[in-house]
Order: sequence, then C-alpha cells, then structure tokens
Amino acid sequence: MWAPDKVGNLIKASNGSTDKAVIAIPGFFSATSVKFTLDKWSEALRNAGCKDTIYVFAWNSGDLFNLIQGILPKLVLLKNFGLSLLGVLLRIKIEAERVIKNAKSQSHEFAADVIGLSQYFSRMSVYSYSFGTRVYYYSCKYLPNEIFENAVTLAGASEVTWKFWGAASKKAKKHINVYSKNDMVLKMIYKMPALGVGRDPIGLRAIKRRGVINRDLTKYISGHLDYLPNSKHWYKERWYKPKLKS
Repeated sequence: MWAPDKVGNLIKASNGSTDKAVIAIPGFFSATSVKFTLDKWSEALRNAGCKDTIYVFAWNSGDLFNLIQGILPKLVLLKNFGLSLLGVLLRIKIEAERVIKNAKSQSHEFAADVIGLSQYFSRMSVYSYSFGTRVYYYSCKYLPNEIFENAVTLAGASEVTWKFWGAASKKAKKHINVYSKNDMVLKMIYKMPALGVGRDPIGLRAIKRRGVINRDLTKYISGHLDYLPNSKHWYKERWYKPKLKS
C-alpha cells in the first residue's frame, strides 16, 4: 500500500506488503549515519520475516565520529592513564547527558509524527532500542491510548519508574521487554556512577509491571550490539497473540 516516504522525522526504510507499519527508534549514535541505520533496521526486520512497512525515527542520538574526535586529544596529550581514562569517561558522560536531554525534547516530535503516520495504516507497532527506549517512554504522555498494537523495548537503556509506566501502560495492546544478562555495555558502562544515567536498566532484567511480556534472550544475545543481527529471536508474531501470558 502507498504511504509517504517521510512524516516529520519518521523516515521510511522499506515498503511493506501489508496495511501495518513497524516503527523503530534506534539508540545511541544512530545519528552518525542515518542511511546506515535505516538499512540495518530494514535488513534485521526483513530477515526475521517482517512484511510490514518499516519506518525509523531519526533523532539527535549522538555522533560517534564527533565523540571520537573529542576523546582522541585526551588520550594523546595525557600520559597518565588514570587521567586519560577520567577524561574519556567525562566526555562520554557529557555526550550521554546531552542525548538523554534530546530524547526528552524530541519525544513530543515523535508522538506528533506517529499520530500523523497512523492515518495511513490500520495498525502500528513500535520497537525502541537502547537509548531509543527513552524517546518512547517520554512520548507516551503525548500519545493516544492503544495507538500501537505492540510496544517492544530492546536492550533498554532506561529505567521504568512508576511515573513512566503510568503513561506507557495504555499506549499499546501488548508490551514486550526483550533483555539479555550478557549486555556488558549496560552492565559495565551504563551503570557506572560516573555517567550518572541510571543503575537499573531494563535491558538487563524483566519489567515487573502487570501487563508486560518479558523475554530473556541471554541464551542468544551475547552483547549490546547483537540485537539486530539476531532479530529472528525477538521478532516473533506469536509473542503478540492475546492468549500469551508473561
């Protein structure tokens, strides 16, 4: 079916053969190359059997090249390893804090774009990854109830507080949290006090909230970057059937 190539910051990655849409919210550094991000999400979902039209939300999630350029001088100029490491962590902390602010500020845009896109499709699902989960949760207070068929969080670099869940719980018919205890990025870096971004990410554990379907993929996912290559393990229509219990 026909659908626009772009609605706000929602960019079409691939046309589908159904009247449904899948929306992906990528994570940290996805703004480094938008085309690369579009291609990777399209490839991952198609390889897993998705036949819906795929959109990706292009948000200001940080630029890896800019971060490297900011870190290299600290590594080259400082001979003391401890001071060098501290400088690198400080630079990452600043970038992470900036991206978190962007996730909050652009959540209203995401909600508006989703509402605009909804007129073209009978049903929509959203897949948020890493820091992209923050965009989703922040946007929930602006979205109509049950606008999504499924809301799936992958490698969530966010915490689900009661405030978050109060807004999110009614936005989708099904809520699926996919996590892996092997995610060293979340386990070692995200949880470091020096970064100040949280200590209990949902990408490492189940969300203990009524109505959430939790899927522990520790057996298949060995790291933070393994989710897209292993999409066949988390994109499964049978997970979303009404009779499925968490």
